[in-house]
Amino acid sequence: MAPPSDARTPLLRAHDTTAARDAPGARNVAAPAGAAPASDAPPAAALPAASLQPPTPLPHAVRLVSVNVWCHHFAALRSLVPSPRACWRRAPPRAPALMPMVPFGARLDAIADALAGADIVSVQELFVLRVGPLVLRGAWARFAERMAAAGLLHRSAPDASLPRFFGHNSGLALFSRWPLDTVRSLTFARTRERLNRKGALVALVHPPGAASPVVICVAHLDKRSGCAKTAQLAELGGAARGALARAPPERACALVLCGDFNLSLIHISEPTRRTP
Repeated sequence: MAPPSDARTPLLRAHDTTAARDAPGARNVAAPAGAAPASDAPPAAALPAASLQPPTPLPHAVRLVSVNVWCHHFAALRSLVPSPRACWRRAPPRAPALMPMVPFGARLDAIADALAGADIVSVQELFVLRVGPLVLRGAWARFAERMAAAGLLHRSAPDASLPRFFGHNSGLALFSRWPLDTVRSLTFARTRERLNRKGALVALVHPPGAASPVVICVAHLDKRSGCAKTAQLAELGGAARGALARAPPERACALVLCGDFNLSLIHISEPTRRTP
C-alpha cells in the first residue's frame, strides 16, 4: 500500500537529517581544532520549502472514556432465579458472580459520577429491550440524563439497532460534548449471540480548536466464539476504513477504536483457525 501523501500527514514533513547522514557515500570529515562543530544537517537552501515550516501542533486534548455498564436484562433475571440444578440435586448454591447484579439505577449513577469531566463517553451494554410493541429504555434514558447534566448533550440514537420483535439492541452508545457527525450503526453479520445485536457505532467528532476531526469506533464483540470474533474484527476494520475515507480529505484524522472486545482467553471457546 502506498504511503500517505503529505497533505494527509502534516506531522511527517520534517526533514530526516539522520537518514541523510547515514546514507551510502556520505562523508564525515573532522573539523580543524578550535573550529565550531559542523552541523550534520544540509544547508538551509538545500532543504525543500515544506521542511522549513514548524511541525503541525498535536490535536486538542480530548478526554475519552470507554466503559461497560453491564445493564443486561436477561442476566439480571438469571441472577434472581435459582439454578434448577441446585434445586433438584440439592447442589450447593451458585458461587457469587464476579460482577454482582447491582440495580441498574445505582450502578449507572455511580458510573456517571466517576465520568465527570469527560468529553466523550463510549458505553457498552447499555441495553434497550424490545418485547413486541413494548420497548424498555429506562436504563438508557437515566444514563443519558446524567450525561446531559454533565454537559454531554450530543448522543447516538439507541433504536437504530433494535430487533423487530424481541431482544436487546447493540447496547452501544456515544455521548459527546460536541456534535456527532455521520453516526453509523453496524450490526455484525456473524454472531453466536441471539438475544443481543452485536455490532459497532462509528461517528465523526470535531473538537473545537483541534487540528483535525476524530473518528470514533466503538464495538462489542461476541463473548465466546473465536470464529465470530475474527469475522467481526474484519467488519470493524472495514467500517473504520470507510469512516476515514468519508472524512475531509484535506486534513489528517485521528482514529480511536474502543469498546468491549472480549479478547481474554477465558472467553474463547472456538479456535480462530477454523475461520475460512
